[in-house]
Amino acid sequence: MGVCTIHSGNLVGMQQEFIPATGTLIVSRAGGLPYQKSTFEMLLRTLAFRNPSQNPMPGDRNLTLFATDSAGSGPTVGLTVRFTDVNQAPTIIELDPSPIIILEGERHYISTNLFIADIDNAIMQGARVALTGAFETTDIIHCNRTHAEIQCDYEAATGIMLLTGAANITTYEYVMQRLEFYTIGGAAHSGTRFATFQITDGLNYGQGRVRNLVVTAINNGPILNGIPTDVGYNGLGPFYIQAGLILTDADDTSIEAARVSLPPIQPTPRIRTRHSRMLPLNAERRSRERDGKPRSNSAVVAGQPRRVLAMGKRVGNRV
Repeated sequence: MGVCTIHSGNLVGMQQEFIPATGTLIVSRAGGLPYQKSTFEMLLRTLAFRNPSQNPMPGDRNLTLFATDSAGSGPTVGLTVRFTDVNQAPTIIELDPSPIIILEGERHYISTNLFIADIDNAIMQGARVALTGAFETTDIIHCNRTHAEIQCDYEAATGIMLLTGAANITTYEYVMQRLEFYTIGGAAHSGTRFATFQITDGLNYGQGRVRNLVVTAINNGPILNGIPTDVGYNGLGPFYIQAGLILTDADDTSIEAARVSLPPIQPTPRIRTRHSRMLPLNAERRSRERDGKPRSNSAVVAGQPRRVLAMGKRVGNRV
C-alpha cells in the first residue's frame, strides 16, 4: 500500500488525512479559511507516492484525483503509477567475527553459527566463500554436510567455494554451517586467510561477511633426490659424485646449510707367516688354495729330503 505525503511546508492552514484501508488521501482547508485555485494547484503538484515496505506487493497502482468546491465535486482524473519491484539481496545476519587459529594439517569448521535473512525471497539460489589474503593453492574448503538440493564445488587455483542449487534458507544454513578449512601437501606458509561469505537469491549477491583464518605452518625439512647409491673411482683425480642431485623443500626457497660426512676407512686385518712375511688374511688363504695342499716344512736336494728350519738354516746331508 502506498503512502502519500505533502512536501510543501509553506501551505499554512491546510490539513490532510490518509486512510490506509482504502488508500485515500483527503486534503482540505483548516478552520474554514478560503483558498484560491492556485493554492490548491500548488498543493496537488507536491503530492508524492512512497512505499516504505522492503517487500512490497507487485503490480501497478491506479490513482484518481478530483477537486471539490462549495457546490460539489468535479470529474475525476486517472493516474497510473508504474511500480518497479526492486529486489533486496539476501544477507548473512550472523557470523562469529573472532579469528580461528589453525595449525597446519588441522581441520576446522569456519561458519558454525552462520544465519541468513532475505525479506523478499524464501528460496536461495547459491552461495560463495572466497579465500584471500595469504591464500595458497594448498588451502582447502570442504563441504562436510551434503544435501540433494545443493552442489558444492571448490576451485583450489582461485580459493573459491561455490554452492549452487535452489533451496530454502534453512537448507543453505544447514550446509554452510559445516564448511571446513584445512591445508594439504605439507607446504603451507604461516599467514592470515580472509574467508568472505556471500549468499544470492538468483538476482543479487548480498554484502559479504568476513572471518579471519590464522594459519601457523609446520616446517618441512629439505629433501635430496637423485643420489646414486654407488659410484666408482679410478684414482685419477677428483670427480663429481652427485652430478644428478636435486634439492627440494616444500615450504622454503632458501637453505641455511648442507653437510657431507665421510667416515674413516677401517684397515684390513693382516697375519704373520712362518717366513716373517706379512700377508693379508685373504692373500694367505688364496695362496694355499692355489697349491691345492698345505705347504710342507721339507725340501728336496739331489733326490734327498732335507729339513728346513723356521729361520732358514739347513740340517742333515751337508755338502
